[in-house]
Amino acid sequence: MEPLAIVKKYLSSIKKQFDGLSPNNKIFIIIGVAAVIGVGLASMFWAFSSDYKNLYTNLDLVAAGDITTKLDEYKISYKVSQDGTTIQVPEEAVYDARMKLASDGFPNSKHIGFEIFDETNLGMTDFVQKVNFRRALEGELARSIQELESVDEARVHLVIPERRLFAMDQKDPSASIMLKLSTSNSLSKAKIQGMVHLVASSVEGLTDDNITIVDQFSNLLAPNKDENSIVMESAKQIQIQRNVEDYLENKAKSMLDDVLGKDNSIVKVSIELDFDQVQRTIESYDPEMTAIRSQEQIEESNPVASGSTEENRQTAENAVASAKTVTTNYEVSKTIESIIGDIGNIKRMSVAVTVDGTYLPAGEGEEADEFGMKYIPRTTQEMESLGNIVKHAVGYSSERNDQFKIENLKFDNTDEQMRLVKEKNLEMRRNLNMYISYGVKLLLAVALIFFGRKYYLRYKMRQKERKEQHEKMLQEEDAASLSKELKKPKLIDQIIVAANESPEEMARVIKTILSEE
Repeated sequence: MEPLAIVKKYLSSIKKQFDGLSPNNKIFIIIGVAAVIGVGLASMFWAFSSDYKNLYTNLDLVAAGDITTKLDEYKISYKVSQDGTTIQVPEEAVYDARMKLASDGFPNSKHIGFEIFDETNLGMTDFVQKVNFRRALEGELARSIQELESVDEARVHLVIPERRLFAMDQKDPSASIMLKLSTSNSLSKAKIQGMVHLVASSVEGLTDDNITIVDQFSNLLAPNKDENSIVMESAKQIQIQRNVEDYLENKAKSMLDDVLGKDNSIVKVSIELDFDQVQRTIESYDPEMTAIRSQEQIEESNPVASGSTEENRQTAENAVASAKTVTTNYEVSKTIESIIGDIGNIKRMSVAVTVDGTYLPAGEGEEADEFGMKYIPRTTQEMESLGNIVKHAVGYSSERNDQFKIENLKFDNTDEQMRLVKEKNLEMRRNLNMYISYGVKLLLAVALIFFGRKYYLRYKMRQKERKEQHEKMLQEEDAASLSKELKKPKLIDQIIVAANESPEEMARVIKTILSEE
C-alpha cells in the first residue's frame, strides 16, 4: 500500500473518531491542539529570533532617517524607537553596521567643524573666510561640550569683533551657549564653571565674564556679568552653610536609621558659621635675651703746662684718665607673629531631633489605630542614649553654647501605612493573577494529557481490533485454502477414475512402465 494511501486512511480514521466525540470533548481537543501549536510557534520564534542591540542613541530625526536609508541599502534589519532617536539592529550585525556607516561618513553631525576648510575655494572672499572660521569654531566647541556628561545637545554662538586700531575702541568677544540637558541629570556649579573655562580658553580674548549659558528651560546657568559680588558672595556662604547642615543631618540620620529603622526619626541642624577673616599681628620683646649691637669709646686728654709743679702734673694726669667715655648699645630680642584666622568655623549649633515610638498589635480593650496597632512611647533611658548618639555624630559642644533638643512623638504614618497596604494588596493581586495563570496552564496541560491519553488508548484499541480482524481474516483464508486442498482428489483415486474411463490406455501405460524397468 502506498504511503499517501496510508496517510489518507489514518486521516479518515481520525476524522471518523473525532466526529463520534461529544461537543465538549471536541472543544477540549481543539483548545489543546491550539495550545500545543501556539507553544511550538512561540518556541520556534524565540529560538530563531535575534536579540537587538542599540546601534546609535540620541539621534536627531534627520540623522536617524539617513541611517535607516543606509541600513536598507546594506540589507540589515533594524528597529526604531517611538521617538525616532534610537536605532537597534541584531546583535551580530552591530559592529558590521557601524563600520559600514562610518566608512560612508555616518552618523553625520549637524555641527560643522574645521572640516569646512578641507575643500579649498580660490574664489572665497576674506569675509566668507572669517564667517567660515567662526562657524567651524562654534561647531568644534559644540562637539566638545556634547561630549560632557549630562549634555545631550549644545549650540554655541560666538561674537568676535573686528580688530580696531586703538585699544580704547576694541570690544571684547562674547559667547552664548544653549544646552539640552538630560532629564535625569543636572549640571553642578563646578561642571558649569569648567564648561565656561573650556570655552574661554578656546577663543582668543574671551573671558569668563562674557560667557552666558542657558538650558532648554531658559534657566540661566552662567551669567555673563557678576552684577553684585557681595550678593554672590553671600549666596555662596549660604550654600556652604546649607551643605554643612545637610551633611550633619545625613550623618546623624543614618545612625538613627540603623538603630530605629528607616523613617522613624527626623533630624534638623541649624548652624552659624564664622566667615570673618581676622588677621592679627603680635610683636613681643624678651628683655632677658639681649645682645651687644654697637659699642663706642670716647677718650679726652688735656696737655700739662710747662710751668706747673710736680703736684700739678699728677693732678692733670688724673684728670685726663677720668675723661674716658664708653657707650654700648644692646639689641633686645623681638618676635613678630602674623595670624590669619580660619574661615567657616562653626560659631554655634542648634540640633532638633524627633523620634517615633514603637507599635505592637493591640489587645482586647486597648486603644488602637485604624490598622489595629497600639503606640508605645520610648523610655527615658532610650531617649538619653539616642541623644548621646546624635550629639557625638554632629560634634555637639557645650563650650560653644550649642543647643540640643530630642523629643519622642507619635508620627503620622497614615500615608505610609496606606502605601504599604496598597503594595500588599497589589502584591496579592499579582500573586493571585500568577496563580490563576499557572492554574489555567495546568488545567490546559491536564486536559491535553487526559484527552491525548484517551485518544491514544482509543487509537491503540482500534489498532488492536484491526490486528485481530486482520489475523481472523488470515485464519479464515488459511482455512478456506486448506479445505480446498482437502477437496482435491488423491492420486490413487485419479488413477482409478482414469482406469475406469480408459482401461486400454491405462494398460498401455502399465506395459510401458514395466518394459522400462
